[in-house]
Amino acid sequence: HKLPTGIPVRRIWLGLVVTDGSGAEVVRLGGIDAEGRLVGADGAVLPSELAGGPIVGHLDRVTEDDVQVWEGVLADGDGRPTWLLMRAEGWAKDDRLLPSGFEPRSAEGARVLPVGTGGDADFGPGADTVHVDLDLAGASGPFEVRATVWFQPLSARWAAELEASGTPEALALGAMVRSVGNAPEVVATASVNVP
Repeated sequence: HKLPTGIPVRRIWLGLVVTDGSGAEVVRLGGIDAEGRLVGADGAVLPSELAGGPIVGHLDRVTEDDVQVWEGVLADGDGRPTWLLMRAEGWAKDDRLLPSGFEPRSAEGARVLPVGTGGDADFGPGADTVHVDLDLAGASGPFEVRATVWFQPLSARWAAELEASGTPEALALGAMVRSVGNAPEVVATASVNVP
């Protein structure tokens, strides 16, 4: 199975926190607000988290303004992103992580190939390397770099698109999600010290 697996309302992303020699936070990528929406370095909700906003393409390289999100985004018959399952005819994006041993030349492999990862030479079975370019001018090391892979079972964007439909059921689901929160779970974390 790909990660995240199952219905395409789930997503994972790379969070990154860099602290300086005094322990002060210098950079944060992949942060969220109280509603579980991804925010930029300035703390503002990313446009890709809002109903009608752009989707986040697959990224091989990120800066302070980017977040690598692995997810499946459905496409309608015209190739436009859709969050309505019954309108889906394919994928606008599918960069979910492939399982180790995935064989694209197999009959099943050809049917479930990734979508939108063509420019990323190191995206493949069992792995994806994300290159990070940060401007740490003015900060003094040594630095601690802490990377976290986060899992969200209900993408904040998917919830926003559903609620924007305005149906009583969608509005009720939105109210339920807000009442319990939409905090992500940690999949894995690693840290390294950089002089």
